[in-house]
Amino acid sequence: MSDQDTTPAADAAYRAAYHIAWVGASNQKGVERSIAEHTATVGADHVAVRAMVGHLEFLRGNGLGPEMEELSEVRENGVRLGLA
Repeated sequence: MSDQDTTPAADAAYRAAYHIAWVGASNQKGVERSIAEHTATVGADHVAVRAMVGHLEFLRGNGLGPEMEELSEVRENGVRLGLA
């Protein structure tokens, strides 16, 4: 993992990103709320937020989804957090 960010805010963002981008959320409004919430706490450049944005773009038909590196980091943190 790059820059192992394990603050409570980062862990919350990784949890949300895991459920949204790895498992695959389909509720666009819910994804938008999660993006707004976690952008406020960890910033738009955090890999978890970028993964959620990539998934939202996929849901809207505007992209292929998150980058593989982002998904890999989200998955690794999901394992670390006991989600997988």
